[in-house]
Amino acid sequence: MLSAALASLLAACTLPAAPAASDPAPQATATADATAVAVAEAGASPAPPVVEAAPPAHPLQVAAEALMRKDTPEFDRYYADYAIGDLDRDGRDDIAVEYGIGEEGAMRHVANHVRMLMAREGGLQLLADDGENLFGYCAALRGIVDGVLRVDALEACMVPFPKAIAHHRYEWSGQGLRPLDEESPEQRVLSQLAEIETALRERRDEVLIRHLREHPSSIRPGAAPAPAEQGIDRSLFVDAPRREAFATAVERLRKAGLQSLGSDEWQATVRGRDASSSGEYRLQIDLSPDQGLIETDDASYVVDAEVMLEWPQRDGSHYHANFRLIEGELYLLDHNSDEV
Repeated sequence: MLSAALASLLAACTLPAAPAASDPAPQATATADATAVAVAEAGASPAPPVVEAAPPAHPLQVAAEALMRKDTPEFDRYYADYAIGDLDRDGRDDIAVEYGIGEEGAMRHVANHVRMLMAREGGLQLLADDGENLFGYCAALRGIVDGVLRVDALEACMVPFPKAIAHHRYEWSGQGLRPLDEESPEQRVLSQLAEIETALRERRDEVLIRHLREHPSSIRPGAAPAPAEQGIDRSLFVDAPRREAFATAVERLRKAGLQSLGSDEWQATVRGRDASSSGEYRLQIDLSPDQGLIETDDASYVVDAEVMLEWPQRDGSHYHANFRLIEGELYLLDHNSDEV
């Protein structure tokens, strides 16, 4: 709705001119018309979009960034990622910082670096940097959980969307990080399936939910957190027989072991041992999937493997559960039963 002042101005501009001895000057008329058009357009213009403020950073991240800038002023020139958690198990969260490094004038980073900041009585302490890569490979921080730092080794930092070629776990020894174990992508698939199997048998729903999404849950800066149930397909484990069949399939195939089919493909197969499951159990892992990258509204994710788990059903058909391995975690793609 136009204001009274605006309406009066438009009315004045459109009223018929009173008889006069001579026409008004052409310049004055043009100015009045231009003013009327400008005012009308201003009144009709939509309001500027409301820009949501970005959510505040974690206080530990803010403190870590301040210390990092004192030590390395342009540490986040290319990018910076963080892993926060109680690494030394002293009841206080610590933080690891991963950031890109490159040559002056480079269009993007060509390597990366990781620094550790430990919580101490007086606050965060930035550990000394020996000037070399902390891990000896292009590292991607994945998180700190239960005193364990998860780090993926990427094929190369300079590749636009590098794949993970190994999955590492570290713990704090008091003097520094100590390696716990290392898994190849196919080994990681087996350990992730074992985690799902254990969660099914122990009815740990909070673990299952992590795997029943299609991809990691991420939030755009300034966006509201997604509902907790969004993107979760619970129907794979909706009934007890299917839960038991899935867990049995994982157990038997893990014992059978993987065999390489070449060209980044692995397989495990085993025959059922009783009348109710006499068909074939099969696990297929493809480390070079056709869809190697998925994009969401929030981020892009590299798919390190596609996984198919198959088990027999009483009617002679087979059930299939398909997963993707992304950042070291299995995420459910789809599941279905084939026809007899």
